[in-house]
Amino acid sequence: MRELLSQADRVFRAQGCCHVPITDCRCQECLRTRFYGGTDYYTCLKCLSYYTMNYGPSYVSEVYHFLSTSQILEIFRGTTLNVLSLGCGFGPDLVALRNYITNCNLPLTLNYRGVDIEPNWQHLRLVGDAALFDTDTALQPFNLAGYDLVIINKLFSTLLANGQSNDFLTHLTSAIPTMPDNTCVMFIDVNVQNRGRDIFDARVAPLFRTTWRYFYPVGGAYTGSYTPINATTNICEIPDGLTVHPKLDVNKTIIFLYRK
Repeated sequence: MRELLSQADRVFRAQGCCHVPITDCRCQECLRTRFYGGTDYYTCLKCLSYYTMNYGPSYVSEVYHFLSTSQILEIFRGTTLNVLSLGCGFGPDLVALRNYITNCNLPLTLNYRGVDIEPNWQHLRLVGDAALFDTDTALQPFNLAGYDLVIINKLFSTLLANGQSNDFLTHLTSAIPTMPDNTCVMFIDVNVQNRGRDIFDARVAPLFRTTWRYFYPVGGAYTGSYTPINATTNICEIPDGLTVHPKLDVNKTIIFLYRK
């Protein structure tokens, strides 16, 4: 993650303001306006670099602490774990998966495919071995056969804001029957009622044998009947001198795990 943050910093410094007429960049305000405003798109490379530096360690830590609490990867010991990440962005789940497998000395091989519609993310990723990224959309029919773990990482709230959530759910629920027994879907998103958390769960949970629902108990977050993930601090090494200082603690995030 240290290398990724340094790369995001270099890209950020090299990019001019995307506004016309050009103004002083206020990437934080742009991101806030898009999230709480109308459509929620991330297309400006400078803004994406800001996003990666600001949220990167937090998003990686959220996935890592979930893996530690749920112990879900342990059921795949001695196998090749085929992962599909829909809306992968800069790949925080890949960073977390690699770190967790290494730190826990898990005997499994990771094959990762990330899909995101935004081509500018290619400038802000660490590819490495056994990682493939595609610029593609999740709004067309897709097949989940061959994947052991499908991750939907903060994608659904964006699709909901953009009026595209129903199309995605139609394709996802059509594809879930192609997944073999004991495979999983991992849903990560904001713990806010009107941002899609409950809409997604109501459509997807009935298609699985078992569901676990986790949340981060920070800032008065809604608990429902969810299981708390009590580890909330950053696990990433932060390089000195970043233009944007990262948010270190986790966010108000839920992670739902569905197992066939």
